[in-house]
Amino acid sequence: MGMLILTQPGNRANTYGPYTAAVLKAEGFADLDVRPIGPESLGRLNDYDVVLLTPSLPRRAVVECIVDFVRAGGRLIALRPSRLLAVELGLAPTDTAAFPAYVRPLPGNAISAGVPHESIQTHLPADNYEPLEMPEGAREIARIYVEADIETSYPAALHFPLGKGQVVAFGYDLAQAVAVIRQGNPSHQGWRTIGFGNPYRPNDMYSGHLDPRRMHLPQADMHAMLLGNAINAIAKHPQPRLWYYDSPETKSMVVLDSDDDYSSLEAFEALMDSVEAHNGHITIYLMLGPSRYTIATPERVEGWRARGHSFGIHHNAFDPKYVNEEQDAVMEEIVRRDTDYFREHYGGETVIANRNHCLGWKGYVDLPRIYEDVGVVLDTNLLSIHREWLQYTNGSGHPGKFVDTDGEIIEVFQQLTPP
Repeated sequence: MGMLILTQPGNRANTYGPYTAAVLKAEGFADLDVRPIGPESLGRLNDYDVVLLTPSLPRRAVVECIVDFVRAGGRLIALRPSRLLAVELGLAPTDTAAFPAYVRPLPGNAISAGVPHESIQTHLPADNYEPLEMPEGAREIARIYVEADIETSYPAALHFPLGKGQVVAFGYDLAQAVAVIRQGNPSHQGWRTIGFGNPYRPNDMYSGHLDPRRMHLPQADMHAMLLGNAINAIAKHPQPRLWYYDSPETKSMVVLDSDDDYSSLEAFEALMDSVEAHNGHITIYLMLGPSRYTIATPERVEGWRARGHSFGIHHNAFDPKYVNEEQDAVMEEIVRRDTDYFREHYGGETVIANRNHCLGWKGYVDLPRIYEDVGVVLDTNLLSIHREWLQYTNGSGHPGKFVDTDGEIIEVFQQLTPP
């Protein structure tokens, strides 16, 4: 019966615990049951094919229950297990940590199969376990590095038997690593760090954060793949899983979108004709004033929609009305005004995706929160620009939900696109 994801609400160690489910849903896992650690969930451990314990600080009675479950044949994945749980599982904590840790998937095991064997960032500490005192039968899945090319002797992830069961233990908070790789450094919010001047863009949160030696790798996706492979490796039964695309033969997908930027009617038509020549459709983000509006009339848009194309909004924080005002102060007003105007004049569909003029942003995830409130579900403001040209700025080629630093999941997806 699927997978049980155990969380510990209210514990700071478990801030990103619920986000683990979002990571797995993005990997296509469908049969997930997220429950807090407690008598009810602990009493049902044997009902599941695999149990995933998110970072938490369970007391001894809970730890003993989980270990007994594994010894009797249960399957456990532990993300950054507590010291007590680590010891009871047979690991030997050194009471030290690598920070910020890199993790290198190692060849020769099923869990890292298909994942590039290059070190990837976590931006987090990783617990160091004594490599000479690993559990009997343990196989190292990944190794801790303290720089992209400086190896340690400490395992980052292990797979080992325990009694009749199996355990995969990760020494770091994998879900948090995915979040901070995807969304950048929250301490950079509001600062213009990439040297492009005004405006403040989402890219500003990646300066000094994304290692240029690793921008060619989809680092967030690689962490998620390791977790997905771990589930496949130890679950009692194959887990229901959706493929990334609509058919097994499909190996990639192109997101076609374009900014209006006061395009002419001829430019609109030429763009759509070009896309249609390849049996495609495109999303176009329309300029909506207040000083200058798109020339795409509601009648024109209705006709283009009938051809299969879709439309969002190209919010403009640089309209003369807002000269020298910080976009952080005006962005919410702009988004709400433009959304109301769009629905009144263009109707016909929800504004499902947006990209802002010059990629103007607000806060860390403040803008996605506004989008969630007005019904937008996809943000495409993050581009691979500057030195990240055609690279994985956010470590991912896939859409993934935003999450705040307090662990609250925002029902808006982030999608990196090239310029």
